[in-house]
Formats: sequence, C-alpha cells, structure tokens
Amino acid sequence: MIPLRSMDPYALVIVLCTAVVILKALRGVRKTAPGGTDLLAWLLLWIPFDLRWWNQLYSGPEGQYGYEIWSVYVTGVALLGWGLCRRSPPLGIRLPRSRDVIVSLGALLILAALLIPPGLVTGFLRWNPTPPDLFQGASLFGLLALTVALPEELFFRSLLQTWCERWVGRRWLGLVVASVAFGLMHWNNRPDLAEKVVYCALATVAGLGYGLSFRHGGLFAAVMCHTAVDWIRQVYLRA
Repeated sequence: MIPLRSMDPYALVIVLCTAVVILKALRGVRKTAPGGTDLLAWLLLWIPFDLRWWNQLYSGPEGQYGYEIWSVYVTGVALLGWGLCRRSPPLGIRLPRSRDVIVSLGALLILAALLIPPGLVTGFLRWNPTPPDLFQGASLFGLLALTVALPEELFFRSLLQTWCERWVGRRWLGLVVASVAFGLMHWNNRPDLAEKVVYCALATVAGLGYGLSFRHGGLFAAVMCHTAVDWIRQVYLRA
C-alpha cells in the first residue's frame, strides 16, 4: 500500500474557510470595477500555491501530486469566484476557433526564436532530448496544460493582465506589468542567483508572448502556447 499523507482536520478547515471567504468577498463586489478585493483574493489564492505552502497541508502519496492537487484547487476557486460569484467578463474563455490555433502556433514560433538561443548561451537550457512515446508525450502535454498552463494563464492573463490594462489605461503597459509579475514569480524556482535572474528574464519574455496570445486568441491560445513551451523544454531542453 502506498503511504498516504492524509489531509488533517486543521488543513481541511483552512482550505474550506479560505475558499468560502474568497467566494463570499467576490460575490459582494460583483457590480463594481476590479479593485482591492480582487487583488487581495488573487494574492490569497496564488501566493500560497506558488510558494508551495499548501503542500505542507497535503502533498499526496509520499509527497507526490501536491502541486497537481493544489493547482486544481486554486483553478476551481478562481473560476467559481470570478466566473460565477464575481460575474466577471468571460475571462477569455470561449470555444476554440481555427484562428486561436494559428495565434498559438505563431506565438510559439516567435518565443522559440527569442528564448532558446539565450537559454542555450547562458546554460539555462541544454539540448538533452528524451523523446517519449506517443502516449507518454500526450499525457505529459495534458498534465502540463491542466496543472501548469491553465492556472498560470487564468491568474496572470485572464485576471491580472486584464486588470492591469484597465487600471493603467494602456493595454501595452498592462501587458508589460502582468508579464513582469509573471516573470518574478519564477524567482524561487532556482537556487543560484544567476539562474534566478535568467529564469525571471526568460519567463517575462514568455509572459509577453502568452499575453499577446491571450489578447488575440483567448485563454485557449495562451494555454496551448504555454503548454507547448513547457513541453518542448521538458522533452528536449531540460538542463
């Protein structure tokens, strides 16, 4: 039997109370423009998840699957909070169209040209191909889409970028602010200072590409582009 680190009652209370408070707060401001309540709810959901604080409450069998479980949690609460309780605009969610696929592929090609050369030069990326079989490759793509790309694009593009564009009054500046925030959120993903700087810089450029994908192709295009970037990196360019 796989040892399971089960969620204790304290953790369950914290998780449920956090979700209820956020949903209640967002429901109470649904007729106003995005403001402090939205930002606070965003921070309460994203920061503990991004810094892996939730994993200390529950991390699954032998510490595995913690990230995946909590990514489903924050994505679900965000969709309920801003999509249902807050009744925000559709968050870029719509049925995929052929144009969205083209936007995603175009952004992917541009990001490959912008990110791979400096990544290889700095040593952050290395050509280290480990091609999976069809099932493994498809499974990895689906897992990355649902547990990495979807929550990150929902929080940084559907929410933060949209708010920033409205708050600053200039779409390009809102895009830059959200992309820089996205880049800085990768600071804790590397132990070495030089790698931290390189990772944040590359992630910021990637964020600009995802943000433009979202603007012209909706959430689907941003998620597909983000997933493809992460998939290529894990399969062919893992350092």
